[in-house]
Amino acid sequence: MATIKDISNAAGVSQATVCRVLNHDPNLKVSLETKLKIFDIAEEMQYTTKKVQAKIDKKKLNIGIIEGYTRRALADDPYYLYLINKVEKYCISQNINAIKFMKTDGLYKSTSDLKVDGLIAFGRFDEKSIDNLAQITENLVFMDSSPDESRFNSVVANTYQGAYVAMDYLYRLGHRRIAFIGDGYSQENSKIEGLDVRQEAYQVFMKQKKIYDTRLIYSGQRFSYAEGCQIAQDMLNCKDMPFPTAIFVANDSMAIAVQSILINNGIRIPEDVSIIGFNDLPSTQYQAPPLTTIHVSINAMVECALNIIRQYSSEPCRYPQKTYIATKLVERSSCAAPRESEQLLYS
Repeated sequence: MATIKDISNAAGVSQATVCRVLNHDPNLKVSLETKLKIFDIAEEMQYTTKKVQAKIDKKKLNIGIIEGYTRRALADDPYYLYLINKVEKYCISQNINAIKFMKTDGLYKSTSDLKVDGLIAFGRFDEKSIDNLAQITENLVFMDSSPDESRFNSVVANTYQGAYVAMDYLYRLGHRRIAFIGDGYSQENSKIEGLDVRQEAYQVFMKQKKIYDTRLIYSGQRFSYAEGCQIAQDMLNCKDMPFPTAIFVANDSMAIAVQSILINNGIRIPEDVSIIGFNDLPSTQYQAPPLTTIHVSINAMVECALNIIRQYSSEPCRYPQKTYIATKLVERSSCAAPRESEQLLYS
């Protein structure tokens, strides 16, 4: 695994800056571009990426890129930056023109005079924005959301499956008092109105095992490091019940914050409490201890979205498809079996 020094040398910034970025220090004043560069280098140094296919269509595609995330969301969670960055890098490798669209006076407009063969839209959009995008081209793919499955193609991570895998992993380790930390945000894929998919999976699992307790659910306002810190502090201040032996956090940025706060308050990980995150950001492997998490294959999501665009670049899609990309567990050192006394309590 690459070291902080290796990443520092490659990024051209100090080791202290790299360390603070990878630990999501909210007080660090660096640009989003610098953060993304550090995360990108950290990822590339850890993983051997598979070379993209060499075959390129004779016609050079022009694909529009539209971001539906706020600047605050991009600053709070690097996951969104990765999605956008991966599409742009894949387009370069495939000799595809990636054309940015900007929102002006409430409408998305191209930064180029080239006619687009399709659009990839990241994030969440209101009805007016969706209608605007549909007028630009019928060849439209949503990533990380699925606003209207009857009209548009979409590519999303199978977050429910990933969350269920995370819960099953903790349960098989012997944990029964498992807490959930999320943002409480309603997602299109949830079967329970007003509930995040990961929280839905958590509740279903806990009820199936007959260990469900509403006091173990902690919801913030958004996915962010600062929100994770606040929730962790709230957990420490709660005296109504014994502290959980394991915590499933719906987002890596929040999980890193929770881990930091607990350690600073004398709680050992994983000896006292196990923590598992979600997304598998490159920074998770540099935590102390390295964070167990659920891997979301951004590369697979990007490749799938662009293949859909390519497929329908010459003729309209008659039957839109929603594609789920599977997730998988990445075991590291932040999870372990609970103490024997805790296991006996629930035996």
